[in-house]
Amino acid sequence: MLKSGILVLSLYLGIGMTVVMAGEGVTGIVAERMNLMKSMATEMRALASMFKAPTTFDRARVVAMSQAVATHAARVPQLFPEGSGHPPSKASAAIWNAWARFSGLSDDLKTTALKLKAAAAAGAEPAELKPDFDAMTNDCQACHETYRLLE
Repeated sequence: MLKSGILVLSLYLGIGMTVVMAGEGVTGIVAERMNLMKSMATEMRALASMFKAPTTFDRARVVAMSQAVATHAARVPQLFPEGSGHPPSKASAAIWNAWARFSGLSDDLKTTALKLKAAAAAGAEPAELKPDFDAMTNDCQACHETYRLLE
């Protein structure tokens, strides 16, 4: 599980760098979704650091960041209207060819993030929350492996 979390974190770091580098001249819906992904990457990195070093665990931040990820995940399908896969977008045509699966992965991420939020708010310990965080990273990884074009 830790290895998959690290892999996904690496993917998120890469996405963040792509957004920074591709940010100039990117406009419209592509810029909006790149910014949303950058925000989710920031939240996931912060969560990952707390699970990697439990002494840095901050329950209020876990609750807030899980909610933010859930909110972002709910918006993802809206940010991929048909015909928006043109460069500089890294969106694969597979998104629109398998829309139900793509939007389902977004729903899965939202559900998992809300589960993490609820458990953290209820007082669960970091070790008890880690499987929910790992599930979030797996949701992200599943989507990016299938629906994000590599350079």
